[in-house]
Amino acid sequence: MVCYGWVRYATLRLDMIVQDVFRKFETIGINCEFAFVQRRAGVEESGLLRWAFINSLSGLVKGLNNNFQDIYALENITPHGAKMVRDETYEIAFHSNLPYDERNVFTMPWATFKTAYRTERDKIIHLRDKTIENLKDGHKIFVYKHHRPTSEEHAHYIKEAMSRIGDCALLIVSPANEENPAGTVRKSGSSIYWGYIDRIAPIGRADTGNDAGWLEICTKVVEF
Repeated sequence: MVCYGWVRYATLRLDMIVQDVFRKFETIGINCEFAFVQRRAGVEESGLLRWAFINSLSGLVKGLNNNFQDIYALENITPHGAKMVRDETYEIAFHSNLPYDERNVFTMPWATFKTAYRTERDKIIHLRDKTIENLKDGHKIFVYKHHRPTSEEHAHYIKEAMSRIGDCALLIVSPANEENPAGTVRKSGSSIYWGYIDRIAPIGRADTGNDAGWLEICTKVVEF
């Protein structure tokens, strides 16, 4: 006879363990795949880049090097398609409720636009400050994922910029290959981890990530 009370307890306990693992991580690129993985596990850890799209590595590193100063400044944002607005200084796109037309021109009356823009920028600044604080604190492991392999040079480029703020670990997630099968986790130096997953979600379908693959990688990093 199945004791459903114990089954429910075991399920809740497993959920808590998974959530505890995923709470130790924060994404810094390139898109929201890991954010969806966390959400499906019941983890809602906000951060500046959780739902953003990183258009270039150099823009990300530039932001880390100057604490994302003046991010989302009015003179630097442009429509980016799919209801997103891009900060041209850092080449980072954020979801936005600021409407624009097919010519990529904002369409709100100026007074209404200013109010809506300030609301969005206040949120971005709050999230920026939270991410900078997490970088300073050093307890989070920051995740950079790309659908193409990330080079050692680029990984150290990111880590060097992070280290200017605080002593945090960096997890680079890449597609698995013959040398590094799915589930492989390795470490280089004192705080760069490399994780390999069998499937990276397509850019346009970030919500279709491999939850089990992500959990395996993140658990191994935590236990490393």
